[in-house]
This record gives sequence, C-alpha cells and structure tokens, in this order.
Amino acid sequence: MSLTSVQQAVYIATGDPETDNPTSLQFPGQLGATVTIQHATQGRKTYQLVKVNSGSATLTAHACVFWADKHNYEVIAAATNHGRAAGIAKVAAAASTFCWIQKKGLGLVRFAAAPTSAPDATGKPVRPTATVAEADSVALGTALDNQIARTAGTAASQLALCDIDVDDRA
Repeated sequence: MSLTSVQQAVYIATGDPETDNPTSLQFPGQLGATVTIQHATQGRKTYQLVKVNSGSATLTAHACVFWADKHNYEVIAAATNHGRAAGIAKVAAAASTFCWIQKKGLGLVRFAAAPTSAPDATGKPVRPTATVAEADSVALGTALDNQIARTAGTAASQLALCDIDVDDRA
C-alpha cells in the first residue's frame, strides 16, 4: 500500500515553485510534497518537491527529468531512465540540491532540436526522447506508452507551451 502525503500548506522559499532551488530544506519532511497553484493566466499547475540525485548532471530548465529513486523523491537528468518520467524541471538545478518539478498543467517544455513532428497548438502527444532529457512530439493519433504532455503552442528556442500530465503510476 502506498502512502500519499497531503499537506495543508508547503513552504516555498522564493514563493514560486518555478524559481525555487534551495541547497537544503527548511522543513525536510516536505520532500515529496505536492502543491497545486492557481496561475493567473495558465490555470491550475501541480508541482512536486524533489531532490536532484547526487550522481546527476545539472538539470536543464524546462527539460524532462526522470526518477532515480522514486521512493526517496530523487530525480536525474539521464535520459537512460526515459521510461520513468518524473516531471518537468522548472529551474537549472545542480546535483544534491532541491527543486520543484511540474507534474500537471500548462507549462514550457524543452524540445529536441528536430522533433518528430513540430509542436503546435493541436494537442500532439509529447514523450521524453531516449537520448537527451528533452521532449519529442509526434503526430496526432500516435499511440505512446510514455506520454507526458500534449502540445499547446509552437516552439521558440526549443521551448513550447504544453499541457503537462505526468502519470505518477509509471
């Protein structure tokens, strides 16, 4: 049986999970906590507080991150774990630091330089690439077993707005 931690409030040092990147936690028991925030223009967004695995390369902002140790809420940038998507990093975070990853809602996602099908507003399925911690969009109607989002806008500088929905059961 799994235990889901539900908290009434969480502490975010910067006040914004998209900019928070502490080297230590004010309240260590919050590791793994999730928070859903109503964004003024992009609706509800859900984030989870994680630790960057000590063996990980620095996470790239808006890139896919993967579970290194799901039970200890540790993520890694290595795309070799691309079948274990955890969410989308919101900041560039170094190994052994903490950050919030986006799990649900509209947000920017970093795409591969040459995606299979260019991101646009039609809701194309999005998956992590197998070689780097970036995303790839495919044509509508393509079945995916590791879908993490749907496109909601075109890409500029490899970033595109997506409707993120990372499956926690994976």
